[in-house]
Amino acid sequence: YRIEDADKVLKYTYEAGIEVTCNFMFGFPGETEDDFQQTLDFLKSNGKYITVAYPSRSYCTIEPHSYLEKHMEDFAMVPNNINNVYWESVDKKNHYPERLRRCEEFSKLASESGVSIGSGLQTSIELDRCYNLGFYYESKNDIKKAISFFKRYLNLDPKNTVINKKLRELQAIDVGLIEEYKINPIEENLSEHR
Repeated sequence: YRIEDADKVLKYTYEAGIEVTCNFMFGFPGETEDDFQQTLDFLKSNGKYITVAYPSRSYCTIEPHSYLEKHMEDFAMVPNNINNVYWESVDKKNHYPERLRRCEEFSKLASESGVSIGSGLQTSIELDRCYNLGFYYESKNDIKKAISFFKRYLNLDPKNTVINKKLRELQAIDVGLIEEYKINPIEENLSEHR
């Protein structure tokens, strides 16, 4: 299967009057920025033939019992114990926020090219983004970033009980961290002038 084959199939399908829907995935292990650019170039050259593009919002997930799960070392992957979507590459270049960035850049280009974006989600894309980034940063113990994304989520859906509860839990942790590392104001002033 080659890109040239896909180019022909998309063109001929479109010319035959058949609507085309394509799925795209971001962040396969080893995917480089050059690989991602090839995906964007493919969309640029074939967008006129594509009716709907589905950018996968689960990206490349480590599914239980899959080949990928059994060969993570071969793919230079580090699992995330909280969520199998949040894995990262050993070199730390391929991680959930980067896969999300690529998906968003692809979606923007598709929209600008007149291609409809399918989400496949039971919620809005922005809610999904805030939800996943909140839990991603919580899994990385970056409580402040997690809180900021859950607050953004609640700006869009203020009655969500799960996110309200999670935000209260994280804010309690955050206050605890602040109290644990609080500096005496006199010492703080002295250290500023040293």
